[in-house]
Amino acid sequence: MSIRKVLLVLILVLSSSCSSINGQIEDNPVEIYLAFEESLKGTDIQLPMSFFHEEAVFTSDTGYILEHTELTTFEGIKTEVQEWMDDPNLKDAVILDIYSEGDTAFFRIELNSLDGWSGAQDGYAVIKEGKIFQLHYDPLELYSTANESTQIEKGSFEFDGQEREHLVFIPDNYTDAKSYPLVIFLHGYGGNGQGGMEFSQLNQVGNTYNFLIVYPNGIPNWNSGIGDNPTSSTPDVNDVGYIDALIDTLSNSFNIDLGRIYATGFSNGGFMAYKLACQLSHRIAAVASVSGVMSTSTLDKCNPSRAIPVLHIHGTKDNMVFIDGLKEWRSVEETVRYWTNFNNCDISEMTVLQDSDPTDDCTVEKYSYTNCTNNSNVTYYKVINGGHTWPGAYPIIYQNTNKDMDASIEIWNFFKDYQLSQTSVEN
Repeated sequence: MSIRKVLLVLILVLSSSCSSINGQIEDNPVEIYLAFEESLKGTDIQLPMSFFHEEAVFTSDTGYILEHTELTTFEGIKTEVQEWMDDPNLKDAVILDIYSEGDTAFFRIELNSLDGWSGAQDGYAVIKEGKIFQLHYDPLELYSTANESTQIEKGSFEFDGQEREHLVFIPDNYTDAKSYPLVIFLHGYGGNGQGGMEFSQLNQVGNTYNFLIVYPNGIPNWNSGIGDNPTSSTPDVNDVGYIDALIDTLSNSFNIDLGRIYATGFSNGGFMAYKLACQLSHRIAAVASVSGVMSTSTLDKCNPSRAIPVLHIHGTKDNMVFIDGLKEWRSVEETVRYWTNFNNCDISEMTVLQDSDPTDDCTVEKYSYTNCTNNSNVTYYKVINGGHTWPGAYPIIYQNTNKDMDASIEIWNFFKDYQLSQTSVEN
C-alpha cells in the first residue's frame, strides 16, 4: 500500500476530531487533503515527517499536496470514526506514528483531554481494491499527566520577530536556594515539545535526579541541517540563536547551574543537538542524539570551541534516518568518527548489554571511546534490529523499540559526569 493511502486514512481519522470537513467526502484525495489542511488552522494537531515522502510536494501557499489523483472511497467508516472521536472533553489529537505494510495502514494517535488525561490510541486499517475493508482500534492506553501538571510551566518570548514557545519541567524538590542542571529536549520533525515530553518520559528521570528540563518548540521544525536533504524542508530561522536566548530567559526565572546545561533530541532534534554542539559549545556541556545524525552542512561548518562529550543512540533498522546515511545526511559511523577525532579519543571498547527483554527483538552494543581531550568521551549505543525509536519509551508501532535500556536514564547518566568549567566531574 502506498503512502498516499496511509495519509488518507489518517486524514479521515483526524478530520473528525476538528469537525471542519462537513458533508459528503469526495473521492478526490487532493480535495480531501486541502479541506483537511484548512481544518488544521488554529488547532494543535501536528503532522509528522513520515506522512510526506517522495509522493508529496510542499509549497508555501498550500502546504503539502499529493501529486496524484488516485481515488480512495471512505464510505462506510466515516460515521464510525466520528463516533470514536466524539468526546466533548477532547482537547487535541497528535499523530505520533504511521506506517504501511502490504495492504494495512498502522497508526498511533496521542489524545489529550481538557480534564487532564492523555492517552495513546493504536489502530490499523486494511485497504483492498482501493476501499477500506476493515478498521480497528486497540484499547485506549492511558498515561496520566496529573502528577506532572503542577510541575510544568508554559513560557514564550519573541525572538527575531516570532513568538517562540516552550514548556519547562520543574522537579518536585526544586528550590531557588540551589542551582540545578538544565536539559534541553529537542523534538523530532513535525512534533512539538509536549509530544516529546510524553514520548521520552524524561520527566520521571528529571524528578528522580533533580534537574530542570525545557521542551522548546520549533516553528515547526528545527533548522538543524536536516533540510540539506530536500525531502525534509525546514524554515530559514536562527534556531541556534533562539536556544541561546532561551537559556538566558530561563536563567532569569530559575536558578540554573550554567556550567551544567545539556542538549538532547530525537530524530531532527538529534540533528539539532549536534548543531548546538558545533555552534553553542561555550554554553552546552554535552549532547546526546537519538536517531539523529549530522547533516553535511553542520559537519562541514562545525567549529566547537572545545572538546564536546557526545552520546549517540541509533537503531540498525531505522528506516527514517538510516544508519548508513542518506543524501546530505552523514552516516552514524561518520558522525561518531567526527567527534572521536575532534575529541582525540584513542581508546575504544565494545560491550554487549544484557538482553533483559528478549521479546523486543533487538539487542544493544555499546561502543565507548575514551582517553579523550579533557575526558570528553564519546559513547555510541548501536541497537541491533532497532528502529526509529527512543529505547525504553512508548513503543512505536512499526519499529522495534528496545527495552534492554532506557535512553532517558542512560542520557542522564552520561550528562551528569560533565560540566563546562571542568569537563569531567567526580560524582
